Amino acid sequence: MTSILLKSFYLLQNWDAPEWKDVVTWTVYATIQAAEFGITSENVDDFLDSDDPAIRRFLGVEGDLGESLGLDDNFVVDAISSVGNWQEIYDRNFPFPDAPPIGGGLFSEGGLLYSPPFA
Repeated sequence: MTSILLKSFYLLQNWDAPEWKDVVTWTVYATIQAAEFGITSENVDDFLDSDDPAIRRFLGVEGDLGESLGLDDNFVVDAISSVGNWQEIYDRNFPFPDAPPIGGGLFSEGGLLYSPPFA
């Protein structure tokens, strides 16, 4: 099974719909960034009161991140509440304890998964 997990995975999307591409891309980035911040589907509401301005912008408490994508500003909270962060999604869909994480895991942990800043 490990050899299957080592192959590349790609999101399929209609490149003729740039708004949809942006929504899909930034939602995937949001799941990665949530994992970096330690935000999960279980604790996302606790982070809404964070004093960290980066987390507040990320979760739509401050700023207009969602509006810039044509979404509600709380789109990240909705996504993480619904499906979890990247690690939660991975663990739910690839429940193989000995399998290496796709892309080697989060960039902050030496892997290749990286999210651009949400600023």
